[in-house]
Amino acid sequence: MAQCRVTTIIFAITGSLTSFNLIWAMTNGGPAHYTEVIAIYLYLNTFRYFKYGLGGAISMIIIALSLGLISVLQIIFRRIEAQYE
Repeated sequence: MAQCRVTTIIFAITGSLTSFNLIWAMTNGGPAHYTEVIAIYLYLNTFRYFKYGLGGAISMIIIALSLGLISVLQIIFRRIEAQYE
């Protein structure tokens, strides 16, 4: 049961960090960048402003943030499982 929750939360983390298509289709980052998420920031800097180094750095930050959040999540669930076993 707990494994299902962990999988669901991991999918939610990765989905929220890479949410691009719906926001881009509806607002293109919105008026005054109000709906701009990190994936749109990555896209704009890489392909519109041709800052490929910055785009690569942003993508590495997205990967590190994803791995960090997933690692913290796994540590928390292991402690909860150990506490109630």
